[in-house]
Amino acid sequence: MADLCLTVDLEEWYHTLWFDADQVIRRHYGGRYPRGEFVEPLKEILALLGRHGARATFFVLKEIAEGFPEVIQRIYNEGHEIGSHGHAHVDLVNDVMFEEHEAEVRHALTRIVGERVRGFRAPNLRTSGEMINSLERIGYAFDSSIMPSIKIPGWYGGLAPQLPYPPSHRDPRRIDGGRPFEEVPLLVFPGIRLPAGAGWFLRNMGADYVRTAAALQLKRGRPAVLYVHPWEVAENPKIPGIPGHVFRRTGRYVLGAIEALLVDLEAKKTTISEMLDDGWA
Repeated sequence: MADLCLTVDLEEWYHTLWFDADQVIRRHYGGRYPRGEFVEPLKEILALLGRHGARATFFVLKEIAEGFPEVIQRIYNEGHEIGSHGHAHVDLVNDVMFEEHEAEVRHALTRIVGERVRGFRAPNLRTSGEMINSLERIGYAFDSSIMPSIKIPGWYGGLAPQLPYPPSHRDPRRIDGGRPFEEVPLLVFPGIRLPAGAGWFLRNMGADYVRTAAALQLKRGRPAVLYVHPWEVAENPKIPGIPGHVFRRTGRYVLGAIEALLVDLEAKKTTISEMLDDGWA
């Protein structure tokens, strides 16, 4: 039985780069960033996973880990995997201090959960060969930042394998069989490579769209990896000036869609590390 790996990028709603967060916070929050708004919707995600006996991988942003270590500990105690989502929710590709910064994040997460974290996901799914090499030197075992879809200008995509593979030292989208580090790509439609493995598609394209892509991937014996954010489970805050697609159908629709995936898809619902350790092939 193939694996369904639901993953959660643990961040606040204003970390997305689909709008000018500083301007929104100045205009509607008096310049003070709200903290901890992810906690309540996160509890709903954890409760849903618990009801269905599903385990997931949570990629945690550094400021979330530092501000809410007890929340990270709770996630881990409930049987889920903790990974890193970076030291800041910005494009890290050109960060000359990336390796030093990321080593600090891994150390902080390891201190919270009591074991070495193995996985990383880049904010905005932007990565490079240099970043992958740094992750391996730091001690990570896998990255999950590649959407191997058709190219979407200004977003992501590009030719890459649709199943876990050892990435090249130069180009993370190519295979290099000489390393133990693995790239775990996100869900796309097999063959036609339409992207599907993100909460944006769950909300804007519909639950059936993502479920169909996952079913086709699982039918081929490949793991289906997708991600959501806690803020996508919260109700639409209806903040003026934010593009409609950002918060479209957030709230109960997303929670119901996640539950439908867990119920309808015949697969083992598990963490990325367990999927890799069990040998998905």
